[in-house]
Amino acid sequence: MRRRRIRRARILLRCQDTAPLGGIVFPLSPDRGRPGFGARSQPHRKTCQAKGGRHDQPGFPDLPVADLERSVAFFKALGFAHNPQFSDETAACIIINETISVMLGTHAKFREFTPKAVCDTSQAAEVLISLSCESREQVDELVAKALAAGGSTYDKPEDFGFMYTHSFVDLDGHGWGVLHMVSNPES
Repeated sequence: MRRRRIRRARILLRCQDTAPLGGIVFPLSPDRGRPGFGARSQPHRKTCQAKGGRHDQPGFPDLPVADLERSVAFFKALGFAHNPQFSDETAACIIINETISVMLGTHAKFREFTPKAVCDTSQAAEVLISLSCESREQVDELVAKALAAGGSTYDKPEDFGFMYTHSFVDLDGHGWGVLHMVSNPES
């Protein structure tokens, strides 16, 4: 069941240093989500290919949140940085890595971008986002931080040999898969 959820939750994407995955996986930056736009960031950037093209342009998934200030505090507690340059009283930019930032928006702000209603995440899954970590310890650490900051989880860590996974749910019910891909899994 868990493997099926992993496959469904993602769009086919291939990172040059991993096997093909069934989804978009955002690698955490080596400094765990803090801004890394200086000279140090380039060697750590992972170039991904989506259907033969480069996928290294900035990405900004938008997530609706009930309490913007509380949600920003949650993501800061996980070690991610808040970018005030792209934030105001209705939206906040949270930096995941050098190329991916999550835009948190109030429900009113989110509805400006879509004619659809905001999902009731207590009844349905709105989105599942996966973050790739450098180690199993980083996976466990990130989930522990999420739980300590008020998030929850609905599963236990799983080790598939080639991949170690766990997950958390943020304050607004958005699902976050956290995984570590083994470079050379034992045969």
